[in-house]
Order: sequence, then structure tokens, then C-alpha cells
Amino acid sequence: MATTADVTEGTFGGTALVEVPTSGGAYSGLFYASLEEFKTWIELPAEDTGLTDDHLTAVLAAATRWIDQQCGRHFLFENEVTKLYYASDPNYLDVVDLIAISSIKLDTSGDRTYATTLEASEYELWPAMDETGRPSTRYQQIRIWPNSSHAFTPGELVQIIGDFGYSVDGLPPPDIHIACLILASRWWKRHETPTGMAIVPDMGSFDRVSNEDPDIKALLESYNRSSASSWVLV
Repeated sequence: MATTADVTEGTFGGTALVEVPTSGGAYSGLFYASLEEFKTWIELPAEDTGLTDDHLTAVLAAATRWIDQQCGRHFLFENEVTKLYYASDPNYLDVVDLIAISSIKLDTSGDRTYATTLEASEYELWPAMDETGRPSTRYQQIRIWPNSSHAFTPGELVQIIGDFGYSVDGLPPPDIHIACLILASRWWKRHETPTGMAIVPDMGSFDRVSNEDPDIKALLESYNRSSASSWVLV
């Protein structure tokens, strides 16, 4: 299973670049599709190598990060990572795709020592059920249990160590995988239409390149978070 090194929470909950070991699954590096797979997808001639690999890699990286930004989440499994959040409410803390918690610590003194630890009996993970009515495997909020003697302090940091991410067996969901290949292919061909106009060979005419791809939009729609809370990079 692909894992990551410790990362710090980003502007919408974990979309900072995460390094995936090359041995950790089908997709290596920082991407939602492999370089070799992308070459096959765009039917790149086998002899077309060298600098092309660098160009293809840059396009894959850009497509992956664009998907993260559009969806407000990332699609890799993060094992035992440390994330920092600014609390905005005493009773709950918004998170993104939390899978399991090892520890939650509060910075009650404001010195980033995180001396106060919440016990598992002092909070609950929400939602308890997913959209299909099954027990959740990814959580979007941590709620203080009513009988807890602790609370989140708005403006103070909360440290969470645990597992995060939206993945299937440690890899991006198939929809995300295909969306990355389509988007990267679209951007790879963009150098052929620098003015945004593409020639239609059979008709001898020109057509404007669309700003949106309906297939990519459809593939990402169910993964797009409807709103993002005020995560702050620290």
C-alpha cells in the first residue's frame, strides 16, 4: 500500500504534495497515473524519449494537482501523518477524509507543545454513516463528546496524528485515475493549439478549443467537496 511521509495540512485539508514511494503501487511519484501508462494512453512512439519524459512528467503533475484543487481533497493514502488545524469552534473540528486517529492534542498554552491529549472517549467522528447508509470509513469532522472536560479553543492549533486520504486499496479511485489521464492528454496536446484554435482536417476549418471537458467534469463530480472550511497552512 502506498504511504507518505509526514505532511502539514494545506489550505483545504491535505492537498500539499505527498511523496509516494515508487514501489508503493501502480502509480509512482506524485501522480494519479503512471508515466508509462500515460505514454500508452497518448500513443507516444516508443522511440520518442529523452526530454519528452520530463515534459510528460510535468503534465501529469499539473493534472494531479489540478484535480486536488478542484475536488478539495487528494486521492492517496497517508499513513500516520501529522496534520495541524486551527480550531474555529469549541465543539467540533472540520477535517478532510480522516480514516483513523492515533492521537489528538490541543495547544492550550499557545506554545505549540500540544500538551493536552484528548482521550478517545472525549470525542466522536462524524458522520457515523456514509451516503449509502453504511458505517463511514472516512470522516469529515471531530466532535467533542458532551461529557468531556475539554473543548477546542477557536484560534488555537490542534495536532492530529493518524491516517488520511481518499483511496481504494491505497490507490486513487478509478474515476480519478481516468480523469487524470484525460486531463493530462488534453494539456499534452495543448502545444499544438497555442492560440486556442484547432484545425479540423476533414473540413479544412478551425474550431475553438473548449475551456471545459464534460467527461472530466462528470468523473470528478461525485468527489468534489461542496464547501471547504478555513484550513490554514502552518
